[in-house]
Amino acid sequence: MYRLNDNAENGKQKITYTPAERAYYRREKSESVSDILKAAANAANDETALALAERMRQCSLKSNHYLAEDLADKNGECFNGFGNLWGCGSKLCHSCMTRSASRNREQARQVLENTKLIRREYFCYVKQKSVIEQEKFRFVTLTMPKVNLSCIETLDLLRRAWELFRKLDFTKNYFSGLVKSTEFTVRADKTYHAHLHLLAVSVFIPEHLIKKYWFNCVQTAFNESGVKFKANAVVVNLKKVNSIDAALSEVCKYITKSDSWSAIPKAHLLEIANVRRFPRMFEMTGRLKRVARRIREQKEFEKALRVEQENATNMGADYVHKNGVTDGNNSKVSIVRRENWRDLVPKIGYERYVIELENQVTVAMRVRQEILTKKYPLATFKDLTGFVWHDPTLEFIDEIPTERRENWETSPEFLGANALYYQTRQAFY
Repeated sequence: MYRLNDNAENGKQKITYTPAERAYYRREKSESVSDILKAAANAANDETALALAERMRQCSLKSNHYLAEDLADKNGECFNGFGNLWGCGSKLCHSCMTRSASRNREQARQVLENTKLIRREYFCYVKQKSVIEQEKFRFVTLTMPKVNLSCIETLDLLRRAWELFRKLDFTKNYFSGLVKSTEFTVRADKTYHAHLHLLAVSVFIPEHLIKKYWFNCVQTAFNESGVKFKANAVVVNLKKVNSIDAALSEVCKYITKSDSWSAIPKAHLLEIANVRRFPRMFEMTGRLKRVARRIREQKEFEKALRVEQENATNMGADYVHKNGVTDGNNSKVSIVRRENWRDLVPKIGYERYVIELENQVTVAMRVRQEILTKKYPLATFKDLTGFVWHDPTLEFIDEIPTERRENWETSPEFLGANALYYQTRQAFY
């Protein structure tokens, strides 16, 4: 099922999916990769990969994914949405990576909205002199030659080439800020087409110079890794940005298509599952990084100010803001972090870890439900099994009379309060 959008561009109807369709698609993709990873991990007797497969399975549970109606934004407008209560955070999980891409896109949009394009002086490599030009947004794609390596090894080569490129005087001179993301696709021969997307704030850049410097950086990365470099050139695409939203959608899209995880070899999948720290796939540099830091600091300040105001209100005192006033103790409070699950699995064993994981997910789901209910008190929430866990129009009875507990599930109160649950459950199956 899909819904057609009549307000499509260029006279063509654009297919847009409903929140329910998107939620089902993401959950099913994560579940299928979880099953593939579990089979590969069982064959290799890899407990770490088995634990990751179980985390993905917990993340793809129908009870973990919800649909919401009558959500209200900052302007008071209502909309429908969807999401998952607990996230495994794995790069292999379609739901978690889509949510991460959405956060990156929102962060980049705020940064670009607070970035002013200026006329600045720079040294033009072509004219061999300093010139003054107006900055513009430009979209750049940097690709890497074909190499017969695993996914992690290919991305590691690309990461090293990017490190060399962004440290060049050429890059610092022409680019004043960059939003960078990494993407790869799987070819038919099981090799990887890895490339970088850059949304840049820059002056005019000669395309042949980008190709020259990017080629040198890629060649250096190959030589450092001991990989034979056979390419005579690299593909670089450079174009001016006409729509910021379209450029952000391309930059903050995904690291790979959801079908790619099912297409890569099982050995490469196990290697990805055992990577403790995945290569950085999204980052900002230069002026955009400084703007992002200022926005983050402003949000932290506003949050702290709001908490102080609430505390002062609850105590019945007038709020007074005193800058620079401390209690004389400037020592930082250390945060006790939970032990990483990759360290926990070999310590307590896979079977015991699964039990602790299930308990952790149950608690996290309940807490997340309470947070969403408090944030959107007028919204209706239900999971993908059809169970409605919050509906402001229904009154749920918390206490059951002692004399009626035995026949409570057949009572009119129970059937009336859960009528919507049974209706939606039949609609889903």
